[in-house]
Amino acid sequence: MNALQQGGGAAAPAPAAADPPSAHLLPAGEPAGDFRLLGLIGEGASGIVYRADQPPSRRECAVREYLPVPLASRVAGTERVQPRSGAHAAAFDAGRLHFLDGARVLMRLNHPALAKVLARWEANGTAYQAMPVYEGPTLAQALARRGGPSDEQELLGWLLPLLDALRLLHAQPCLHRGITPWNIVLAERGPVLLDLGGPGDAPPVSAAARRYAAPEVDGARMQEQGPWSDLYALAAVACEALTGHPPPPAAKRMVDDRLQPLSRLAGPACGAPLLATLDAALALRPEDRPRSAADFLQRLQGGGPASQSPASPREALRIAPAAVAHAQPAVPSPSAAGRRDRGVVLVALVAALAGAALLWLWPADRETAPPPAPHKSAPMAAARSGDDLTLLGPVSSGAGRRVGM
Repeated sequence: MNALQQGGGAAAPAPAAADPPSAHLLPAGEPAGDFRLLGLIGEGASGIVYRADQPPSRRECAVREYLPVPLASRVAGTERVQPRSGAHAAAFDAGRLHFLDGARVLMRLNHPALAKVLARWEANGTAYQAMPVYEGPTLAQALARRGGPSDEQELLGWLLPLLDALRLLHAQPCLHRGITPWNIVLAERGPVLLDLGGPGDAPPVSAAARRYAAPEVDGARMQEQGPWSDLYALAAVACEALTGHPPPPAAKRMVDDRLQPLSRLAGPACGAPLLATLDAALALRPEDRPRSAADFLQRLQGGGPASQSPASPREALRIAPAAVAHAQPAVPSPSAAGRRDRGVVLVALVAALAGAALLWLWPADRETAPPPAPHKSAPMAAARSGDDLTLLGPVSSGAGRRVGM
């Protein structure tokens, strides 16, 4: 995992040497907020996810602890987490606030295709989230097992619910900034989108994630980010589903754009409106893409671009700068095809919040999510194919489990 850049251009300090994994773990039976830790689910560069339950109901859930190992470590013999040095303190604190802000956004939202955070709190010098446990393969795993391109019905089965989830997220206003096949889980009830990405001034840290990032997110073009940035990433994932590979990285396309139109690459298996919409969403210039999820959906239905005014400041989603460590997604190997379809994937999210530090002031103590409110999704044209999640890049655990880190 790389340290990202702080606002103002100063590079974050180089990561310190990480401690052995066992040095970071809280023991089973340890209380964590209103929850009780039962054991380890997975560990990654950005933190640890524990299996947990909530007395007295014993409801199973997961607790994620913010512990970016390049920036911080557990104080020996205690539960406390502290920065590895004074040089790492600013990046650690920025990431901790970002972690809490992202949890706050997802606690407020109720959508079947968005990962849910049940509670957030601070303790031991760091921050925590509680979240449901979801079962199902990631989209990356499903595509590897399929061994061939998706057809239109299969693609729309996960694309339309995610498009509706982005509509709700963008209305906050909040950007996702981390849409990849590893952050989409296919569960029984439908797809679930995980892992709100990093701060708005920080590009994706892994080469794999950059294949899905819009030029303005990747740093290849200095322009405002907005809903059109997430729609580029969603279209890049769809491109991989239809052709077997994502587009070239945006920085490479900016120099020499050799991406062929999907209408030429995907063949006759998909309708013209779908392919034309995806091609438009993959445009290098933001002004050439669909401006919103509603515009994207209208084009899918063959209605052409929606007429709308230029982006307002809220639509453009000005994002507060911060430096935060972000885990690198682990690409599922084709050998995962031999595993059970319904491996456990855990939700743990870090929000790409629009001006989080400026728009909301939240107390630092534990918060719990309000009772879910009914949510009406936009009409969906195809049956959904599953639902599960991954955050900050999946982290391998035992026995076919994957954890969103």
